[in-house]
Amino acid sequence: MANLADLVRDAHARGGIVILDAAQAMAHEHALLRGTDADAICFSAHKMYGASLGVIVTRIDLLRSLEIGFVGGGMVTDVREDSFDLVTDDPGALLEPGLQAWGEIIALGRALDWLGHVRPGGLAPREHIESLSGRLFDGLSAIPGLVVLNHAASPVISVYAPKQDSHRLAVFLSQQQIMVRSGHFCAHHELKERLGLPRSCASPSDSTPLRRTSTGRTTPSPAS
Repeated sequence: MANLADLVRDAHARGGIVILDAAQAMAHEHALLRGTDADAICFSAHKMYGASLGVIVTRIDLLRSLEIGFVGGGMVTDVREDSFDLVTDDPGALLEPGLQAWGEIIALGRALDWLGHVRPGGLAPREHIESLSGRLFDGLSAIPGLVVLNHAASPVISVYAPKQDSHRLAVFLSQQQIMVRSGHFCAHHELKERLGLPRSCASPSDSTPLRRTSTGRTTPSPAS
């Protein structure tokens, strides 16, 4: 995330279009994402304590340049026997070939209101998450035999234990009310092929996959 603006600028200099997957970042780093010149930012409402909903924030010029391959619903203003007219004054409608998820959209609005006002432990949300992330990073780094992939504290930390099955470890942690994810998440090629990190566990004889922890607004401060 630290060099995100540079990456976007370099991609644009080479004629590329930048679409950011901000599913994990939007709840924690929305200010940073707003500070980039990406062409589109995609994120998940449920990662921001809302209902299940996909969101795309995109530049108008990118929307206008899209070739529409599926037509329906709110995209159309008029229909004739052998032709139709698309909406011209609302480029966002070109991505809505059907009824929008109004219930989920309203729920996201309420979740955003809550995110703007919640004060966990009396702290500002950013202070709360930074404190938890620091303690989590330091604690995980101190565990013998555990490999921490992060180089610094972060709301999202990935680790693996070479001698342990991360899928099984994730199950054991969930039984203690500690929710984590295991696998290669959404970066299989980067993690497995380029970095050579452990494979997803397809059988008991396979290498152990990764395990990822996340902190958030509702994560309580640990007693120890």
